[in-house]
Amino acid sequence: MIDDRQRQRNEKTFGAWEDCEAFLSRLGYRSHEPNEPPHVHVDRDDQSAKFWLKPIALVCNLGFSPVELRGIQRILKENESSLLEKWNARFRN
Repeated sequence: MIDDRQRQRNEKTFGAWEDCEAFLSRLGYRSHEPNEPPHVHVDRDDQSAKFWLKPIALVCNLGFSPVELRGIQRILKENESSLLEKWNARFRN
């Protein structure tokens, strides 16, 4: 769970996503990429980015600003364990 200061920082970065929980609920795990390492897709409007989860690293970006990418990467890092658990539950079983 995030504290109020983190929530305010996230709201400044992501505005339309309201908060970290809303952002995390919109991450995508795509099943047509079975031979790739654990990763997530972040999509908003016509923007899209892909991040490896171990370690957290940007793979590609279409439209997010550097500030937004740093914020996304920070949130992914803060939630790395749970994101990896979800990815493994979906693709490794």
